[in-house]
Amino acid sequence: MVEQIACRLDLARRVVNRSSRTDAQLVAILRDGRWCQYHLRALHMLRDMHDAHHVYGRTPSGDIPGKIICLCYECHTKAHNG
Repeated sequence: MVEQIACRLDLARRVVNRSSRTDAQLVAILRDGRWCQYHLRALHMLRDMHDAHHVYGRTPSGDIPGKIICLCYECHTKAHNG
């Protein structure tokens, strides 16, 4: 089981092409299918993601996939700027 997870995370790093992401961010990206969750849920449109967004901010204990969503650049900027 651990080997399967490690293999999927390695694959995700290559697909996403950013080895600096945490494992929790990669899990969230795989879960969300790399689609902007705002466009998908609110507008029923598919838009490729730009980044993983921490919904409740980063926690000192580390990233948790359930608190991370994929957003496109436009939505990620709006999330931080209001």
